[in-house]
Formats: sequence, C-alpha cells, structure tokens
Amino acid sequence: MAEGDPDLARQLAQAAEAIERGDIAEARQAIQEAARRMGEAGERVERQEAVESTLAQLQEGREQIGQAGGT
Repeated sequence: MAEGDPDLARQLAQAAEAIERGDIAEARQAIQEAARRMGEAGERVERQEAVESTLAQLQEGREQIGQAGGT
C-alpha cells in the first residue's frame, strides 16, 4: 500500500527515522498519521468493492431479464 501512496510512505519513513533517533513522540505521531491514511485507503477500497458488486448484480439481472424475454 505504501508504494502506491507517497504520503503514506513518507509517514512510515518518518516513523522509522524517529525511532532510530529515539524520538518516540514523533514516531508515534507519524505512525498515527500513517494509520489514518491507511484507514482512509481501506474505506475507498471497500466503497469500490461495493460498487463493483452492485454492478455485477445489475449485469446479472439484465442477463436474467434478457433470457426470460428470449424464452
């Protein structure tokens, strides 16, 4: 996920650098921001999956109507 989101990758890199420096507060903040971004990305994926599922159901319904009309 981080490779597709430069801001997320930056947040994770900041967290790693802060940990190396021993700056736990900064690391915690960077990790929290990264987690927020990951949550937002997850919500977008869930919405996209719901749309794709709905479209598949609509297509299936159209095919059933077409078959019923053809018999």
